[in-house]
Amino acid sequence: YAQQVVVETVKFADRDSALYMDIYVPQDTIKSHVCIIYVFGGGFATGARNQPNIVAVMHELAAKGYVCASIDYRLGLKNYHMTHVLDAVNRLERSIDMATEDLMTATTFLYENAERYAIDRNYIISSGSSAGAITSLQADYYLHSNNPMAQILPKDFQYAGILSFAGAVAVFGGHVKYTSQPAPTLFVHGTKDHLVAYDKKVIFGRGMYGADYLTKYFAKNDWLYEVMRYKNFGHEIAWI
Repeated sequence: YAQQVVVETVKFADRDSALYMDIYVPQDTIKSHVCIIYVFGGGFATGARNQPNIVAVMHELAAKGYVCASIDYRLGLKNYHMTHVLDAVNRLERSIDMATEDLMTATTFLYENAERYAIDRNYIISSGSSAGAITSLQADYYLHSNNPMAQILPKDFQYAGILSFAGAVAVFGGHVKYTSQPAPTLFVHGTKDHLVAYDKKVIFGRGMYGADYLTKYFAKNDWLYEVMRYKNFGHEIAWI
């Protein structure tokens, strides 16, 4: 266990505004650590990388020997007022893609600066709650479904794992279709989650596919996953 954790705030991108991440580095003698990226939740409308509960978890994990990075991303639904359902679906699609692009950019920054922060490039994990879980799953889905956005990531890069706390994969036409094996994934979901579907929800041909649907997909293909199902719990599992 590290006796001390150093936190550094760095800018990793300029979009509509500057995007920052807080990097928590354990002060130990290990030359390369597992890196856990955390993407906050808030429905793509609210939230911040440095909320007190997030800061506490990042410090605890870093003290146990992980480099942690809590990141900004663009909030595509901030101050948005729905006019009709189709408009809301389209806006959600753009919001997920913006957040995913920002996560991939943050991942590339950490990969390229691995020596500076004592990160093992082979062990970069993405995690998140709610909107952050969607973003983490989406990044790995795009990487393994030939989506052009994945070109943001370094050549031959693979996430070492995905931790999804009440997340889903969004598909904006057709169905979920991985073209290669995704990262080992931990799914944590409440069985009565009506905000981010535990199974799936499809509107106007756009679908959100949650833990129950995805674990069946993973199991069918013999891909690595773990799942924690909280019976009769809703979306509060994202925060618990």
